[in-house]
Amino acid sequence: MKIFKVLFLGLLLALTSVSCGEKKTEGIISVIDLATSTPVKGATVRIFVESADVSDAGFYLCGEDDVTSEQIYTTSDAGVTDKICFKLPVVVKVSVTAGGKTGIGTLSVVREETTTAVVKIN
Repeated sequence: MKIFKVLFLGLLLALTSVSCGEKKTEGIISVIDLATSTPVKGATVRIFVESADVSDAGFYLCGEDDVTSEQIYTTSDAGVTDKICFKLPVVVKVSVTAGGKTGIGTLSVVREETTTAVVKIN
């Protein structure tokens, strides 16, 4: 009887400790040259939050404990950033520069989804 109680408790503990597998909240920025409609390799992508109302406005990245107000990324050969993991849904501004061309946009990240923002530079 005692062994059944131990097995039952072990099974119960194993089942309750398994999470439902929450999906990550991620964003990707894709950069396209407006003149040629081609992806831009090596573009500098800056995501940021600016707020005149709150001096410490920002966003939380996965694996970080502090608020971040700005982050810089570089696009791959395919013209996209790596996936950017956010702890919470967020709307950030996106500023892109590459070879004298610039572009701006917005990335609005939805909880437990991967959202892509396309920024065209000119």
